[in-house]
Amino acid sequence: MIVVADSSPLRYIVLIQEVHLLPILYGTIVLPPGVVGELTQTSSPNPVRLWMENLPPWVTVKQPRFPLPVFPSVLDLGEREAIALAEELAADVLLADDGAARYEAARRNIPVQGTLGILDLAAEHGLTNFSDAIRKLTQTNFRASAKLIQFFMDRDAQRKKH
Repeated sequence: MIVVADSSPLRYIVLIQEVHLLPILYGTIVLPPGVVGELTQTSSPNPVRLWMENLPPWVTVKQPRFPLPVFPSVLDLGEREAIALAEELAADVLLADDGAARYEAARRNIPVQGTLGILDLAAEHGLTNFSDAIRKLTQTNFRASAKLIQFFMDRDAQRKKH
């Protein structure tokens, strides 16, 4: 499975101490240099910077081989590189939260999964307690609509009934 990640899902999965889920769910994660730069800048939370300084063997950093195609100006460098790399590698999934990045990936037929989807998939496999993960996520600056969070909470409640 080929998985390329933008910075947001990695940031939040690290912050809520659920990063161990990623290699179980996806195997190797590929990061473009722009994402590495975003996650290692001084404004990144300390736990994220520390994790980035000691990348586990299941994380690979790869530069897109081709010049970046034209992207909407609202996308930052990490998002542009992640989408380009996902397209270049014919990735199975792009991990991204930003709405504009998700839209652009979908427009290019790249499957996308965000932080909530990662946690939902992990809960589906019995790897995490979804409610606890959401509680921890809400203690960060993670942003998602109440409607979207409720959708995933309802899915989790249905899962627990069965």
